Amino acid sequence: MLRKKKKSRHKMPIIENNVVSLMDVLTTLLFFLLVLTTVSELYIVPASALTAAATKTQVKKPAFALQLIVLDPKSAYVYLGAVENLSRNQPELLRDYLSKRFSGNEQTGYYRKLEASNSRDLLERLQDILVVLKRHFPKETRSVVAFTDVIDYQLMVDTLSRVRSLSQLRPAVQTTANQQTEVLFPQVTVSEWSGSGNS
Repeated sequence: MLRKKKKSRHKMPIIENNVVSLMDVLTTLLFFLLVLTTVSELYIVPASALTAAATKTQVKKPAFALQLIVLDPKSAYVYLGAVENLSRNQPELLRDYLSKRFSGNEQTGYYRKLEASNSRDLLERLQDILVVLKRHFPKETRSVVAFTDVIDYQLMVDTLSRVRSLSQLRPAVQTTANQQTEVLFPQVTVSEWSGSGNS
C-alpha cells in the first residue's frame, strides 16, 4: 500500500504583543493633553472680562451690611456697616436713631451691644432694632448672624426666625406710604463667632 504523504503545515510563529507599554504611552499623552487644554482655558481671558473688572474696581458700589452676633442667651452685638452712600428712607430720622442708640458714624458704620435679662427679652430687643432698620432700608434682604459656642440649638432657631420675619404679635412694618411687610431680612448667612465678647 502506498502511504499517503502528509501535507506539511506551515505553522506561524507565535508572537506575543506587549500592549502594556503602548497603553502607558497613550495614557500619558492623554493626561498631558487634558492638562494643556485646561491651562490654556485658564490663561485665555476675554477682553470684555478685563474691561468689566476694570470698571468694577473703579466704581465701587456701597453695600448694605448688617451683622448680629449672639454672644450668650443674654447679650448680643449689632453691627451696621457704613450707610453714608446707601439709598434709605428718611435719612435724617435714621441718623438721629443711630446716633442716640449706637456707637460709630455713617462713614465707618455703627455698633451696639445689647444686654437683656433673658433670651426672650434679648430677641425682642433685637427685633426692635431690625424693624427700625427695615423701615429705613425696605429693599435690603441680607444679613449675617453669628453664634458663639454657648448658644443652644433652640436659641439659634428662634434668632433666625426673628431675623427673617416679624413675630406673630407684632404689626407689619410700614416701609412706604402704600406698602407694609412682615418680612425683615430673610437671606441670612449663618456663621460661628470665635472672637472675644469685648471686641
